[in-house]
Formats: sequence, structure tokens, C-alpha cells
Amino acid sequence: MKLTDKKRWRYNANWGSRSTIDMVKRRDEWLAIVRRILPDAPLRYLELGCAPGLYTAALAEGTQWNISGIDFSVDAQRFVDTLAVVGKQVSLHHMDMFVERIDEQFDVVCSFGLVEHFRGATLESVLQLHDSYIYEGGYVVLEMPNFTGFQYFWHYLFDRPDLDNHNVDVMQPAAMLWFKERGYEILFNDYVGVMRLWGNTGWLKYWILGKLVAAVAVSLSKVARILDRFGIKLRGRSWSPDFLMIARKIRVEAR
Repeated sequence: MKLTDKKRWRYNANWGSRSTIDMVKRRDEWLAIVRRILPDAPLRYLELGCAPGLYTAALAEGTQWNISGIDFSVDAQRFVDTLAVVGKQVSLHHMDMFVERIDEQFDVVCSFGLVEHFRGATLESVLQLHDSYIYEGGYVVLEMPNFTGFQYFWHYLFDRPDLDNHNVDVMQPAAMLWFKERGYEILFNDYVGVMRLWGNTGWLKYWILGKLVAAVAVSLSKVARILDRFGIKLRGRSWSPDFLMIARKIRVEAR
């Protein structure tokens, strides 16, 4: 079951600007975890659902990665434009990943904010797609927002339309054991980052209240960062904004 359609996936140029790339590098702690775990070497890298390419740009800048992306959205070209900002030429495959395939294998297959938009058999297909493009010995990287714990409470009250587009059940470590059951070594499988709140789609029809909700989210996020410096850690399943899983496909030794 797909929880969204093409109408959701529209991006303007600001999504891939230099300032936005630098902002997510400073803000999103999970990026450093990915860079630490992946080999510092030339890698063949594929992002599924790749537009606008913001996180791939933040990860790939300064690497020797050969980058490809698959995306079916109207604004798929944003992937190419965003990666150009960090000096990367990429291969874009503008297609429906459920209908067409590319005849290649990769060292890294990743998606950022993709798998949580599916349920049931379609979710299974998405996970299988990640696996199908990986060389033995390669890495799967899945990142998604965390809408569990207190984050669920926030989105339920203030961001319900967007919450309904997400499969909260897949945003937890137990769901990622799908890869372990298929012979992967799980290298990271946890929530990341100090509490950050966002989302006010449930209140946008009330202009002033919508602005107020957004302001409260920003203020509480700033307070959480200050508390973090003093050792009061609003992190983990209840608080963290992101969920990250990294797994390595174990090589099958020839007999």
C-alpha cells in the first residue's frame, strides 16, 4: 500500500541550495554516523527516491563515490542540480522503481524518507528493491523521520495530515530485522539526534495558529539543544527526530 502520490513530491531550488546543504550538515547527526561506517573509498552509490538529493549531497561531498539515483517525481531533475552544487556529476534514472529496473549493482543503496510511505506487500517490495541492487559486501542505508514517542504526540496534535502519510510501525529497530533475517550484519539500528519538532499541517487553515504552532516547535527545539549541552538528553525513541539503519550484506564464501 502506497501512502502518498506524486502530488506530495514537489521540490523547489531551495531544497538543494548551498545554504540548505550546509544547514543539514550542521543539524543532522546521523550524517556523521553514515560517513563513519561507510568505507573511505571509491564506491558505487544508488539512492532510491533520490529527488531532491539534499542528503546525498551532504554525504557525498568530498568523496570518490560514483552516484546514481532513481526517482519518478516531476522534479527528479533536482537530484542532478543539487549534486552539481557539491561538484558531483550523477546518473539519474527517471522512472517508476516498481515498474522498471536498471541493470547495475552497487556498493551502497540508500533511501532517505522513503520506506515509511509504504505498508504491507508494497513495503516488502521496497525493502526487496534495496536488497536487489546491492553487491555482496555492500551497504544498505535507510533513514526516516521518527514519529514514535513524544514525536507521535506532536504530529498527531499539530501535523495529522502528514502523520497519516507515514507508516509509524516501520520507524523502529524491530522492523529493520528484515535485513538480518536475510543475512545482513546490522551495523547501526537506532534513533539519532536531540529532540527537534516540526510540522503544523493540521493547523494551516488557521493562519495565525499555524504560525504559532511553528514558532512553538522552533522554540522547544532550541530549548532541547540547550538542555543537551548541560547533560539533559532529550534523545532516543521518545524524542529523537531521526531513525537510522545501516546494514552490510555478508559475502557468501565460495565452497
